[in-house]
Amino acid sequence: MPLKINDFRFRALNTAFRATRKAQRLLPAPLQPLATAAGLPEARDWLERQATATRQRDLATARPAVNRESLVAGLRSLGLPSGRIVFVHSSLKSLGFVDGGPEAVLDALVQVIVAELGGTLAFPTFSLQGSMEDTVRGGAVFDARTTPSAVGAVTERFRQRPGVLRSLHPTHSIAALGPDARWLCEAHHTCGTTFGTGSPLARLLERNGVLMGLGTTLGPVTFYHVLEDLRADFPLSVYSADSPLPAIVRDIDGTEHAMQVWAHDSAIGRTRIDRDAGEGIRRYVTRYLEQTDRLRWGTVGVAPTWWLPAGEMYAALEELLARGVTIYTVVPAETEPVAAVTPEPPLRQARQLLAGRVRGVQQELMLPRAARARRRRDQVLPELDMGPQQAIDAVVDWLAQAQRHARPQDGGFARDWSYTHGWAPSYPETSGYIVPTLLEPEIRRRRADAEDIALRAARWLVKIQLDSGGFRGGVVTGKATAPVTFNTGQILMGLCAAQRELPESLAEEFAIPVRKAADWLVSVQDDDGAWRKSLTSFAMAGPKAYETHTAWGLLEAARVTGEERYANAALRQVDWALSLQQHNGWFDRCCLSDRDNPLTHTLAYTVRGVLEAWRYSGDARYLTAALRTAEVMAACMDANGLLAGRFARDWSRAVPWSCLTGTSQMAICWGILAEATGDPKLADAMRRANRFVRRTVAQTGSAGEVGGVAGSFPIDGAYGRWQFLNWAAKFTVDAQLQELGLLSEPRARR
Repeated sequence: MPLKINDFRFRALNTAFRATRKAQRLLPAPLQPLATAAGLPEARDWLERQATATRQRDLATARPAVNRESLVAGLRSLGLPSGRIVFVHSSLKSLGFVDGGPEAVLDALVQVIVAELGGTLAFPTFSLQGSMEDTVRGGAVFDARTTPSAVGAVTERFRQRPGVLRSLHPTHSIAALGPDARWLCEAHHTCGTTFGTGSPLARLLERNGVLMGLGTTLGPVTFYHVLEDLRADFPLSVYSADSPLPAIVRDIDGTEHAMQVWAHDSAIGRTRIDRDAGEGIRRYVTRYLEQTDRLRWGTVGVAPTWWLPAGEMYAALEELLARGVTIYTVVPAETEPVAAVTPEPPLRQARQLLAGRVRGVQQELMLPRAARARRRRDQVLPELDMGPQQAIDAVVDWLAQAQRHARPQDGGFARDWSYTHGWAPSYPETSGYIVPTLLEPEIRRRRADAEDIALRAARWLVKIQLDSGGFRGGVVTGKATAPVTFNTGQILMGLCAAQRELPESLAEEFAIPVRKAADWLVSVQDDDGAWRKSLTSFAMAGPKAYETHTAWGLLEAARVTGEERYANAALRQVDWALSLQQHNGWFDRCCLSDRDNPLTHTLAYTVRGVLEAWRYSGDARYLTAALRTAEVMAACMDANGLLAGRFARDWSRAVPWSCLTGTSQMAICWGILAEATGDPKLADAMRRANRFVRRTVAQTGSAGEVGGVAGSFPIDGAYGRWQFLNWAAKFTVDAQLQELGLLSEPRARR
C-alpha cells in the first residue's frame, strides 16, 4: 500500500524515492549492490518513520484523544452480560486517537470482559490473501504462531499476547483469551466446514455468546456464515465447485495437520453484505435488528458500538431466511424490513403491494401441481377416517418406502418426502426412534419384514456412531459432524430396543454401542442435570426442557444394562426441566427457535420424558407435573381434534396451523395418563387427536404422499412446510397403537 504522507516535503521525497527505486530495478544485476549501497533502504525506512509520525500528529489534531480509562468506561456502559464469550469486530481508527494504540484498546477489553465480567474475549485473526479460494489454493502453510492477522492492528496485537490461544484454520482462524478460550478454539481444523458444528462461531452460538462491533458496521460480521453451514436448506450454494480444498495448518507445537476447506465462491459473494454492492442489505439487516429490539447501541471512545447475543442474531437470520432474505440478497437502499415509522407515499404503497402480489404469483407458479392440489384439499379437513388399523398399515408402508428411497440407501430412513425435492437423505436422529416402533410386537405380527427393516436401520446407526459414543446432528449428507446430545438420546432408544427385542444372537451387536452412547451422554451432562455442551446447532442456543426426551434414552439404557447411574443422570435432567415448568403447566426453554411460543412438538417431547421418568421411578411428582401440562393442552384442542402448532405463555394459540407430529405425541401422552388416572376426558382427547391426524393422511396420490403424515395441517403451515416427515409417521403409528391398547410398556431385556 503506498504511503499516505500529508506534508509536501514528504510527498516529494517519496516521489523521488519511487523514481530511484524504479531506476534501480532497471540496472543490470552486477550494478544492483551499488544502488543498495547508495542508501535506498535507509531512505525508505526514514520515509516510513516520518509518515508514521505525520499520521499520528494528524490523528491527534483531527479526533479527540481516547485513553484506556475512557475505553473502560465506555465498555462498562454497554451493559454486557457476565460470563459470556464476546467476539469482537474492531476498527481502531473509528475509536479516535487512542493514547497507547492497540495495546490500550486490548487492555480495556481484557479488564472489562475477562477480569470484571469473567468472560472470554475473542477476535477474528483471519489470514486471507485475496479471496478464500485464492488463499487456500496458494498452498501457504498456516502457522498459529507466526501467520499474521490481516484484519486490523488490534487483532494482530491480540494474537501475540501471552495466554491467547488461536484456532487452526488457513483463512479464518480466531484467537481467544479467558476461561472458554481452549474450548472455543480446539476443534476448528477438525470441523466439516469453517463455520459449522464444532467451529468457534458455532460454539459461540452454542453458549449464546455476544457479538460486538467496536466502531464497525453490521457489514463485516463473520457470524452470518454460521447460518449457511448449519441450515441444510440454505437456498444458495456458497462454496466453490471444487471444494473442499486440501490445506495444511501448523499448531503451536509445530505439528502439521492436514484438513479440508470449504472455500467460499468469490462470484457468489459479489453482492454480500460486507461488499460495496451490499449497502442495501446491510442497512436492511441493521434496521431489522433494531426494529425487533435485538441490537444494542453504545459508544466506546468516540465510536458507535453495537452488540447482541449470538442466539438473537441467529434467530433474526432465520426469520429473514423465511422471508427469502439472505446476506447476498440485493435490496434497494431505501427498503424497510418491517412497517416504516412514517407512512409510505400512496404511489410507493401501491407499487410495493403490486410487487408483493407478483412475488406471490411467481412463488405459486413454481409450486408443483400436486402441492397446490394438497393445499386446496387442506382448506377443509377431510371427513374420511380410515380407522387405527388401516392407518397403522398405511403409515408403516410409508416408513418402509422412506428407508428404500433414502439418499443414499444406507439403511436409515429418509428425513422426509417433499413436493419440492422428493425423498430426502437419511436422518440418523429419527431413524433411531423409528426402530422401537418397527419392533413393536403388533407391527411385527402385521408385517413380516418389520424386524429386517429395523435391524438394517440399527446396524447402520452403529456404523455411523462416533468414537466418542455420540451421534452427529442433521441428515447424514449434511456438513455437521460433531456429536449432539438430543440426537444421541433418540438413537439410544433404537439401540436399546434392538438389544432388548431382537434374538440374542443379533442383540449382542448392540450391547457395546448402547453403553458407549449412554456413557457419552453422562460425561457431557452438567451437575444440575442440564445439558449445555454438545447441543444441536439447528436450535436456539442454551439448554432445553425437551431434553427430557434425551433422558428417556438413558432410562432405556438403564433398563437393558442394569446400570442405575444412567437412570440417576436421566432423573437429574428431568428434575432440572421441571424447574422450568410454570404454574399453568407451560414450559420455558422448550422450543427449537421461539422461546415464547414453543412448538406443540417440543412441548410433547417434554411431557413424554417426564412421563417416562414417572414410569421408571414411580415418583408421583413426575405424574403430577405431566398431568398439569397434558390437561391444559387437552382443553386447548377443539372438538375436531385440532391442536395449535405453537402456544404462548398463557396457552393462547400462537399460530393458526396444527403440528401433526405434536398432535400424535400428545395423543400418546393422553393415552398413558388416561390409563394411569382413569380420566375419561384424557382418553377422549387421545381419540379426537388420533382421528384428526388420520383424516389428514392421504390414501391416493404419489408414492411419497400415500400413508405419509405432513409436518403441518394445512400442508403450507410453518412446520415442515410441503413435507411428510418420518418422525410424524413414527409418532402417528405409536399413537394408533396406544388407542388400540397395543403400545408396549417399558421393560427390561426379555
